Amino acid sequence: MRAALGVAAALALAGCPTPVEPDPAADAGPDRYVLVGEAVTFAASDSTFAWDFGDGTIADGVAEHVYTAPGNYRAILQVTTADGRSDTDDALIVAHHAPLDPPPRSASAVSRSGDVIAAVLPDFDAVVLVDAATRTVLRHVDVCATPRSVDLAADRFAVACSGDDTLQVRDLDGALLSEEVLPRGSRPFGVLLDPLAATLQGRDALFLDGAEIPLGPDPRGLTRIGEVTLVSRHRSADDAGTLWRLGGDVAPTEQALSRDPGPDSDTGARGVPSYLTRIAASPDGTGAVVLGLQSNMERGLARDGLPLTHDTASRAALRFVDGDGVETARRSFDGRDFASAAAWAPRGNLLYVAMLGFETVEVLDPWTRELVGSFDDVGAGPEGLLVDDDELWVLATLSRELTVWPVADLGATPDAIAQIDLTPPEGEVLSAEVLRGKQIFHSTADVRMTLDGYVSCASCHLDGDQDGRVWDFTDRGEGLRNTITLLGRRGTGHGPIHWSANFDEVQDFENDIRGPMQGAGFLDDADWDATSDTLGAPKAGLSADLDALAAYVESLETFPRAPAQEPAAVAAGEAVFDASGCADCHVPPSYTDSAFDEDGEPLLHDVGTLTADSGGRMGGELPGLDTPTLRGVQASGPWFHDGSAAALGAVIERHAPTTLTTTEAADLEAFLRSLE
Repeated sequence: MRAALGVAAALALAGCPTPVEPDPAADAGPDRYVLVGEAVTFAASDSTFAWDFGDGTIADGVAEHVYTAPGNYRAILQVTTADGRSDTDDALIVAHHAPLDPPPRSASAVSRSGDVIAAVLPDFDAVVLVDAATRTVLRHVDVCATPRSVDLAADRFAVACSGDDTLQVRDLDGALLSEEVLPRGSRPFGVLLDPLAATLQGRDALFLDGAEIPLGPDPRGLTRIGEVTLVSRHRSADDAGTLWRLGGDVAPTEQALSRDPGPDSDTGARGVPSYLTRIAASPDGTGAVVLGLQSNMERGLARDGLPLTHDTASRAALRFVDGDGVETARRSFDGRDFASAAAWAPRGNLLYVAMLGFETVEVLDPWTRELVGSFDDVGAGPEGLLVDDDELWVLATLSRELTVWPVADLGATPDAIAQIDLTPPEGEVLSAEVLRGKQIFHSTADVRMTLDGYVSCASCHLDGDQDGRVWDFTDRGEGLRNTITLLGRRGTGHGPIHWSANFDEVQDFENDIRGPMQGAGFLDDADWDATSDTLGAPKAGLSADLDALAAYVESLETFPRAPAQEPAAVAAGEAVFDASGCADCHVPPSYTDSAFDEDGEPLLHDVGTLTADSGGRMGGELPGLDTPTLRGVQASGPWFHDGSAAALGAVIERHAPTTLTTTEAADLEAFLRSLE
């Protein structure tokens, strides 16, 4: 008997063509969101297929899979024909925790409720309300002085104003509903509603529902996750950053944010987290990100024998924490200056981070902390972000605009969908020159300012203030130098610039820009060659943008508001000040004798604080130091050129260690703290 033939063989004997099995076509299905711990069915139409779920597990055929940890997983389907041909397809599976209800609230420069967006305009003493649906300005609301944060609810918003120590709650028509006039010098920054809370930089405290809770130095960032409140210390100590956790009846506890051990390299550097201005909580409440930069306080010729360079001094940095503020991870950025704002995608699978000076928004996978996208040229001074499934909103306070960007395809090069001018109808309050100078001051995107985007004037003088750091400038011919605030000094309005009086005009910062900052400079080469001596021929009038930079610095006329002191103590302290000879160098009303004499030499003093690490001056010896003004001294710590006095009382003790009684020293300190 003849054996039976297969179908293909029988057809061949009959002269018919052999059928060809169709090419495999894998279809992994659409991208999808799933909850952590939720069973997900993975299937396909082909009979022979296998799945790689992206979390290290695989399965053949139809399978149920449970993701046990949040993540952006790439699930890969492979289908295979009987003759061994195969095809693959993949789908993004976002495994996430359910959003917290009510959602966390984080103090920000911009806030949204429904179709209404509120944004602060610090230079205008205003909050602007925007219709998100029509992308039009609803109204500008004149509020208190220098608003820094806003929190918007369905029918009202709260605003914190550092310029006049005020918290306001207003309705969406702008009508004042309530006002908290805080103690003088409180300097509120972050604010949240329900209950009303605010960080008080000038009082080292948190305002909460009508009362003050003592914390520690310089609180600024603020977020609320359920019953837990997290607050960040703006300018850190030299060994670690700081968060405070508050919750229930437990006293505030302090959490350390670690220094980055480095090493210094082309893509990384050591540093302590600082300028911790904002905290952004994840939608599920399982954690938050603390934004700022990290400062390399270990580097310098006097400290470790290595020169402090533009790419090792500081860089943008994040610290990730859990819902109790305990650090879980850190992330620094190559070629970025300062992380000023952040927003989480609605399910927490993406983290959008604004870079203040580089004028970009970087997009991270928050679980791997890898970069997955970027938005460029988002406006000058991005300080606030909002995001949903479709759009990213960027508040750029220095270009007075709110821009809208598409987020559906992070692999594309996006163009802005809309650009909303936030300038009030009355027009710009700064002169064109001062506004341009302010933008330049904060910019690291301008190659004239710096190489590779790391540093600008604002890296040490954010908003014109000081960073609380002592830098090792030995390689510049100087030494250990405590950053001096620019606030109230009007450029050269109080005399020479720097502890060593080595600059006589603000335009001399061209030397730092071309030198340690590695910028191309604002002067042309011929003018630079003729004016590179900082005490020689003037640079003023040679570059419009360099003059604009100087105009902004010269516009900083106001010192921080001083906390109220007991009037009797202030009067007694002023008498001690006069009797002790303090006014010999700190001459009222400017409380400094900083000046060049008729021969062009600076008036410098050796008050016993010079050490081997104090370095030199302009390539030579350092005979003494320029006298710092005492106006605003209470907000300018640490003190002395090398930061060796951590408390104002220590300054008094070192100047007059044996001649003052305890009461006299206390009265003198009260007087000094009253000066502004």
